[in-house]
Amino acid sequence: MSLVRGLALRLDFELGFRLRLANRPNTGELFISMTKLPLLALLTILSWAPLVLRAASASTNSLASLEQLPSAWAKVTQPNWRPDPEVKDGKVTFRFKAPKASEVKVWGDFPGGRGLQMTKDDKGFWTVTISVDPGIYTYHLIVDAVDIVDPANPCLEIYPGHNANAFEMPGPKPSYYDLQKVPHGTLSALTYESKVTGDTRQMMVYTPPGYMTNAPVRLPVLYLLHGAGQEQGAWSQFGFAPQIADNLLAEGKMKPLIIVMPNGHATTQVEGMTSGARPKDVFKQELLEEVIPLVERNYRVKEGAKNRAIAGMSYGGAQTMVIGLTHLDTFGYVAVFSASQPTDAYPGFVNDPKVANEKLRLFWIGSGRQDPGFAGVEKMVATFTAAGIHHVWHPTEGKHAWPVFRDDLHEVLPLLFR
Repeated sequence: MSLVRGLALRLDFELGFRLRLANRPNTGELFISMTKLPLLALLTILSWAPLVLRAASASTNSLASLEQLPSAWAKVTQPNWRPDPEVKDGKVTFRFKAPKASEVKVWGDFPGGRGLQMTKDDKGFWTVTISVDPGIYTYHLIVDAVDIVDPANPCLEIYPGHNANAFEMPGPKPSYYDLQKVPHGTLSALTYESKVTGDTRQMMVYTPPGYMTNAPVRLPVLYLLHGAGQEQGAWSQFGFAPQIADNLLAEGKMKPLIIVMPNGHATTQVEGMTSGARPKDVFKQELLEEVIPLVERNYRVKEGAKNRAIAGMSYGGAQTMVIGLTHLDTFGYVAVFSASQPTDAYPGFVNDPKVANEKLRLFWIGSGRQDPGFAGVEKMVATFTAAGIHHVWHPTEGKHAWPVFRDDLHEVLPLLFR
């Protein structure tokens, strides 16, 4: 796929439905008008370039041949191009040109990154350098008390009301989520017209290496849900689910499977539907009545609860519980990352542990101890323990952030469909 075509497709698939800046009639959603915002469109295309390069590489069944390995993102190489921030020898240097600014700070999720003061030189460039452990981090700039994204860094993590840049500090050895020299699966977008929501929807689908050319093969499916304010590209862009699966498969640590990443935010426009329907209820209907049947019509999959798993992080973890624990005839595996829900959200599950234990092949719960919601998750786990419901409780160090979510997925994938 050419870069231009790839960018155009990615813009259509991942952006047209996502970055919402102007009211879209009758839906309450926000939508970009590319004809009215050509500069924004151009900046948006540039911001997604690393993802397009990475997705294009992941869509082949050959070995990776990238200039920068290990890395979660493919490297963008241009003559005389200096990446910002500059990452080298365990240190990251942030730069920002603002000659008239009085104060510029970096606010990041790495240790020491909260309000990191930058220094201005005689040319108006603000800089600061700090040592950072290997990992993927997000940050933004604060210029004279105004939060902004770094305009020199094209890698963006986009949320409603809060955008951030991202960078990676590579380690001496490849990470489990890095794009490594192993066989790669295919990441594709499946677009459909939803009768439940009344609009055009999309899901991302990962299929493992060899699936596209091995016609007789049927595989189980994991439905993987994102967090609040995100959409279907979140797990592939910042969760690196395709790379994690590729690497585990290459190591022989997990069974081949298909990963379906739908858009977990769903509201209804269809006449006759209750106008006050809760988003979680609408998504539950769409997942059960449209997404799963659509996947089973378009892909060679194994059917039945023993061949279906559902997992999610944060908001998606709450959806996982509401849907998975009330549909044990549909999902035989349920994994919750950094989320909790009261027992009345899944009526009957706690009151009938015998049925739950018979039908669930895996009930897995994980959370970071520094997560603000950790106490709630711990309390919920205690309820399951007291009720005699079999489960795996996996607390780790970490906040409510992608490093924990990625670690949880890495832990869960080898446990599925054994």
